[in-house]
Amino acid sequence: MPPTPSLDTRQRPRFKTVLARRVIASVVCGFILIVLLIWVDEFYDLSAARDGMSFRTLRLAETLVETILILMLALTTVMYLLRFIRRIKHLEGLLPVCASCKNIRVGDQWIPIETYISEHSDALFSHGICPDCARELYGDPANGPASLPPMQP
Repeated sequence: MPPTPSLDTRQRPRFKTVLARRVIASVVCGFILIVLLIWVDEFYDLSAARDGMSFRTLRLAETLVETILILMLALTTVMYLLRFIRRIKHLEGLLPVCASCKNIRVGDQWIPIETYISEHSDALFSHGICPDCARELYGDPANGPASLPPMQP
């Protein structure tokens, strides 16, 4: 039987980095487009040209202030986006799971599934017993307690 491939931990950070770069580039391009439209409108007075009105005088100081405010908003947005991207933890790929104890193999070690998922996500665990397992372990309440196997000395 061929060995099961272990998790390639190098792929996850690379994927996350490429995705983060694309998202940030999209946001930055959007803000650049907004600034360009503001300046095009300032020089060509698009609303006056559309309505057939006379062109107004250039208000460069106002447009410059608008540009600075939009760039500050862009910087704040990108900073928050970077913070959120750093917090993203996700599970992906093939997880080699033991068919008996449900431990997960990472490299040459087997670790409990709860430990693996807690380390790779923000999930928390709470344990309980499902009805089927409760019947198997403790018997059907209507029929009395389950017979326990004899203890070995």
